[in-house]
Amino acid sequence: MVGDSEPRAIYMTEYFEVAQEFAKKRGGIVIVRVDPKIKLTRYTEHRDCDYIYEIPNAVPMQTYYSIPGLNPIGILDAKGNKII
Repeated sequence: MVGDSEPRAIYMTEYFEVAQEFAKKRGGIVIVRVDPKIKLTRYTEHRDCDYIYEIPNAVPMQTYYSIPGLNPIGILDAKGNKII
């Protein structure tokens, strides 16, 4: 779900420990393969986030089940156990 923060984006990290910490608060960890054509932005405003992908025309509090160029390849629970 996209929140009401700005920018409206998918926030990503390369560090499992960071993803795990966020998952404890909000759910699971989605491992994604990013299409090389997708432009990720280096994000420095939040110390735990490495990159963001701003969703074009994103609607606050809208659930997005598919985002072109971000392909889920696995889902883990907050402890890192594979769900899918």
